[in-house]
Amino acid sequence: MVRGSGNASLFQFNMPVPAGDKYFYGGRLTSVAFTFANTPEAVTQTGYAVEFDHCAGCLVDHVYSYGAYNLFKAYSGFKNRFHDFYAKQMASSPALHDGYAVAFTGDYCASGPGGCATRGDVTEIFDFHVDEMLSSARGFVPGSCIHLSGFAATTWIRHGTCNQPSIGLKIDCPNAIQIGECPQFIHIDRMETEINALNNVDRSACLDSTDLVHLEAYSFQCFGYNRPDNLIRIVASGAFAGAGHVEFYGGKVEGAAGSCVTFAAKDFKFIGGDIMGCNQRRAAYSRSADTFGILLQAQADGVGADSGSFVVSGVNFCGGSDRTSTTAMGAVRIDPKVAYGTITGNVFRGCAGGVADNSREKVNVVANNSGP
Repeated sequence: MVRGSGNASLFQFNMPVPAGDKYFYGGRLTSVAFTFANTPEAVTQTGYAVEFDHCAGCLVDHVYSYGAYNLFKAYSGFKNRFHDFYAKQMASSPALHDGYAVAFTGDYCASGPGGCATRGDVTEIFDFHVDEMLSSARGFVPGSCIHLSGFAATTWIRHGTCNQPSIGLKIDCPNAIQIGECPQFIHIDRMETEINALNNVDRSACLDSTDLVHLEAYSFQCFGYNRPDNLIRIVASGAFAGAGHVEFYGGKVEGAAGSCVTFAAKDFKFIGGDIMGCNQRRAAYSRSADTFGILLQAQADGVGADSGSFVVSGVNFCGGSDRTSTTAMGAVRIDPKVAYGTITGNVFRGCAGGVADNSREKVNVVANNSGP
């Protein structure tokens, strides 16, 4: 039971690295319960409960926590795992924002990726449940769930729920010198995220990414409450070429104030699943407004949203949501400079509009969709 204040980790696995090696080997924390004194009004203990630095094969399992601001961290290292944990009442505050149940990060290396001792590789997060401490207090902001940052290569996230966080999965790459040192090879399998955008509508999202290499998500369940601006946001900062190859297969995305999915990076695929209940602010539908299920935009460096391809196929838009009757959403908007895309075989049931192709690109194909 943790009382007081501080930002140090309670358990920090940081053994000396053997000569000529990059990591130390082995470490485990299991069958432990942590209770923190944090509340939404006073978050005083901000350090992680468990931190792995430069470890290969470290493990956290069967852990219960109550009131943590930050819970687990993996820095550098290889093949570390966090599973079978229940993070209850994750606490944040208006002054702090965020705080994460799991953070995985690595640093860039001036010598390049090959001999990098501070890269992180192969971290698994699975069979977990995270929920947030809620409050009706003015200015209150819920905490967040998972954060991948910097040279974090190969992350497997599966069979987990993030209940009422501000951000479900945050991905960023603030200090890298090349795109190969950004988060990459991210695999998501049946992750459910229910966002609470209370007092934080512009920052809240199920998935919020700036500069990643590759992500694939299967049956990604994403729901928005208190009307977040968007639910899935994927952008490229313009600092790197080739940023942002993203694929979604199945799943459901529902409940944004504006467009549910906004994409401004490179390759994009959304195959199957449902996107509905977007445009909750009830703005008038138009071909140029933020009123769509998917909004494909040019990335920050001025290149098209992919310079390779975008594919939207087999998706059910608009119809089937209990919130759709109060909205007027379109299916997909394609902005200028977004090219080499195919939108086919989708259902636009109950949509105010189908595909708004503003690109004027002859290489885009929109065909064989059912609806307006």
